[in-house]
Amino acid sequence: MGKIAHFYNKPQFLQTWLTALPLQEDVTEGEGVYAQLCAYIEKNNPAVLGKNYSNLPKIISIFAEILGTDFVDAELTTRITNILNQMKKLPAQVMQQLINTFPQGTARDKIVALFANLPAATNTAGGGGGGGGGSATGSSPAKSNN
Repeated sequence: MGKIAHFYNKPQFLQTWLTALPLQEDVTEGEGVYAQLCAYIEKNNPAVLGKNYSNLPKIISIFAEILGTDFVDAELTTRITNILNQMKKLPAQVMQQLINTFPQGTARDKIVALFANLPAATNTAGGGGGGGGGSATGSSPAKSNN
């Protein structure tokens, strides 16, 4: 579905694709899907980020589910970490509102721990694009270096 969404570049396809994530079984396909998700975020794709960044909770929950699994290699982990570090630079009130979108208990605790334990952002040299350089004002969660 992600390849179709990418080919046609239609917001409704991207929205449907995003709601189908995270993948549960196909690790090989998953690596490409999550690299594509990172690329959309790094390019501030409005269909993926949602109106007023309404898809950030979904994106964060996807990242929380896949980090540390076979779905992400070292390069993808770095890209995701960089994206999350950019989100972490949002104003405290915005971050708290974002955290509050998750239900009390395990889900919220997992997201809070994810942000609390993020390593510092690193530069991703080479072919993957890479996050970094996003705005600390909250106008964009990530920005491509490309």
